[in-house]
Amino acid sequence: MAQDLLDIELLSTVVQTAANDAAVALSTIPAAARQAVIECQGSACRYRADGTDPTASVGKILYPGDILPKRGILNWRTWLLTVKFINETAGSNFTLDIDYY
Repeated sequence: MAQDLLDIELLSTVVQTAANDAAVALSTIPAAARQAVIECQGSACRYRADGTDPTASVGKILYPGDILPKRGILNWRTWLLTVKFINETAGSNFTLDIDYY
């Protein structure tokens, strides 16, 4: 049975801002992190976790206020290390508010 996020310890909270139009990976991932809750803020962004960089038009979209509570991922650590984000609109800046567990 999968462990609920509420049952595990919060390791850190990170705010990461993307100020350019190139795909960016998550930074400052705690070594012990196995899960995360990621909230998009500011402007929309797109993400991919398949090893290919997202573009402004390709990737799953997150709008400001959307939260990524990814469930059902077999290897969270790999997902955290692989996922990349990009601005949906050139010149805009999104912020990711991330809780690592």
